[in-house]
Amino acid sequence: MGAQTLPGGHQTVALQYQYLDLDKLSNTELQVSDEALHSVNAFSQASIGYSLGITDRVTLSVVLPYVSRDGFREAEHEHHDETDETEQHDEEAVDTHHEEEAEAEGDVFNSDISGWGDMSLLGRFALHKDQSSKHYYALLAGLKTPTGSTNEKLSNGEKAEVDHQPGSGSWDPLLGVAYSTQISAQWSVSSNLLYHL
Repeated sequence: MGAQTLPGGHQTVALQYQYLDLDKLSNTELQVSDEALHSVNAFSQASIGYSLGITDRVTLSVVLPYVSRDGFREAEHEHHDETDETEQHDEEAVDTHHEEEAEAEGDVFNSDISGWGDMSLLGRFALHKDQSSKHYYALLAGLKTPTGSTNEKLSNGEKAEVDHQPGSGSWDPLLGVAYSTQISAQWSVSSNLLYHL
């Protein structure tokens, strides 16, 4: 994300695609773990963005992503009281470990979770006064809105956990800074820090 702002009245449309091929856990690893582990084959996100130059120093942007988690798998675990479970692990750590390795319990559910994600609104405010400079600085401020889907279900009919849903269901402020430098007429280098509350 660069620090350059659009000239007032100008607008752009941007498309972005992100794909991550992830390491996978086996069904046995999911079943024997004491933790609520999950495995995802691949994560992808396609986003469409629109930006409008309000003035030469202020640009407003809207980004809407479509999120996919392919090959999402997790094992069904029985929930125990946390205190009792801790005491049992302290007393029978070795025996329990061997028993879990010998016997994997619980079905593994395989699902593809996808849907529209949360739309983000972001303002870029130029801190540099000279538009002809080769160095650009900007303040970033915005809001992530709860427009994404939060009702996606697993293959067993249960709703996926909140952190696995395409949308978060929450309003989250965004705040950051950006810097860009012009290397040549065709090339520039940009970096940014964006904090998501």
